Parts: sequence; C-alpha cells; structure tokens
Amino acid sequence: HGPWFVEFSYVAAKAPNGTPGIGVVDAASLRTASQEQANLVLSDLSRRGNGHFAMSLSPYDGAVFAMWSQTETCNRAQLNWERLYDEQSEENTPMHCGFLLENRCLTFFRTDSKGRWHSGETVCKDLPTHVTPCMFMYSYVGYTDVGFERLWSSPPEICPDCDTAFHGFAQA
Repeated sequence: HGPWFVEFSYVAAKAPNGTPGIGVVDAASLRTASQEQANLVLSDLSRRGNGHFAMSLSPYDGAVFAMWSQTETCNRAQLNWERLYDEQSEENTPMHCGFLLENRCLTFFRTDSKGRWHSGETVCKDLPTHVTPCMFMYSYVGYTDVGFERLWSSPPEICPDCDTAFHGFAQA
C-alpha cells in the first residue's frame, strides 16, 4: 500500500526518436508469461502488449504511455511539464526522476534544472495489486544511462512555491 517512492538517475543524449521511460508493469503478468510472451518483456510493455497493465513516463517531456489489460492499443497523455532537456543534444546533465506508489495510485516526479523536485498528476488510481518497477525502451537509438538510486518510504520534498504549476495534463 505504500507510500513507496522509487528514484532513478537519468540522462539521454544523441537520441533522434525519443527517450527511454520509467514506470511499472503488472507483476502477475510477468510471472505467468509463457515463452512466447517472454519475448514481450524485451519490448516496451507500456506501448505494446498482450493483455497486461504497464505505464511509463518519458521524464524529459512528461509523455505518459499506458497499456491496460482490456485494451490492445497504447494510450498516451502529456503531463503539464515543460521539456527539460533536448534528447538530441550531444550531451545532457543527469537528472533525477521517479514515481510514488501509494494506495494503488501512481504519481510521477522529476527534478528541474535546479535540482528541485516537482510532482505531476496522479496518472493511475487503480494499479494492479503487485507491480514491478521497470525501464522501458521503444525503438531507441542514442546514449542513455538510467540507474536505480533508492527506495524511499515517502515522496521527496517538493518545491513549495512552484510544484502546483506542473499538476494536471497539457491541453492539446
């Protein structure tokens, strides 16, 4: 039930077609995967799947991708976050990002260029009973370094003066 906050260090560069994502996948679907389905684990389960739940965030721009067990197509949403870095640059400064799991809800976080934490909208309010943290890659070309940093028993301290500006979803 949590709260559990999973923190990652993250950097991507020289990436012409997007960035890797961080997120969760239904742990039960991984345990029951057949050999054929095991090959799906090598793909981005939040964009392509076979009857499972998975959700990911691209931290640089706030793009969220999701697959639900009852759907066959990927759903995409955009958090109300400004693009932080240009993944096509020759190099970028490492940042921190993560997600909060609490009472079967999922909320993504990231640091800004000054190292201050910001939260986004709670993107899922009915997670599967057991989820596994993951890094997701979809047709990725470029340099990346995504590392697990730590597991917290509470969310990070957020920027009190600016966090609410990043809540919600971007308007199309």
